[in-house]
This record gives sequence, C-alpha cells and structure tokens, in this order.
Amino acid sequence: MKNELQLIMLPKTGEIDRKTQVLWTNKSKQILHTHSMSQELTPQSLYLLSDEEIKEGDWYLDTNNNVVQANKESIKFNNPQIGWNKIVATTDTSLTTKEWMLKYGKLPLASIPKSLIEAFVESQGKLTKVLGEYEQKGCDSCEN
Repeated sequence: MKNELQLIMLPKTGEIDRKTQVLWTNKSKQILHTHSMSQELTPQSLYLLSDEEIKEGDWYLDTNNNVVQANKESIKFNNPQIGWNKIVATTDTSLTTKEWMLKYGKLPLASIPKSLIEAFVESQGKLTKVLGEYEQKGCDSCEN
C-alpha cells in the first residue's frame, strides 16, 4: 500500500561531515546538491515524514521541528492533534549509520534515495509530498 509522505528540509545541526553532507543552501536560499568549498553554505537535511502512529524508539519531528526519539513518556502525549510526524527516512547521516545502531540498539532510519534528493533539488524545495511505500524491519539482535 502506498502512503502520502511529507518531505521537509531543515537546517542540519551538530557536527557536519562535508564528505557525506548532501544538501546545502547558499545566501540566496538556493538549494544545492553539490558545492564549492569557497561558497558560504548552510548544511541541510531532508526528512521523509509519515502521519502514522509513533511508537517507543521511533524518531519524529515535534511541533518545533526538533528531531526527537520517542520514549515511554513522550508517546503518552502523542496524538494527531499535536502535529508530531514520524521520520521514516532522512539524509541526516547521524540517524542512518551502523554507529547509530550500536549507540541506540535500534535499526537506523532508511536513507532517502538519490533520485528523490535530485528531484527535490530540481524543484528548489517545491516538492513537499510524495507517494511512498516502505516497510519497517525489525532486528532480532536489537533490544526493544
């Protein structure tokens, strides 16, 4: 079954690895996929969001666009009226690496496909909704 997913770009916070960072904006707010080290650029991350139920351990964007991992306390407050959106894929490599799995004991998030990143850049951020199909896989060796 295909679901409508929201695509949102937010400024990247924390450490930036220029080798793996895929999206940037320049002073005129143009979205770039590649960059010149001489340009003054702001790193960005793309997030693919779903309105499905957020469960413990899931990552979501709160109403202030903070990236948060759901815990037992936060999921008590989760309801559609709050406006939290589950993150199902991202370009933020801090949420998609094996190191992440070792740190949090959960499978990392999926990476957004290169073709979707390129379409987003070509549209200069006007592409905000996509039809997508994804499967959340479990991990037998990961703790709940």
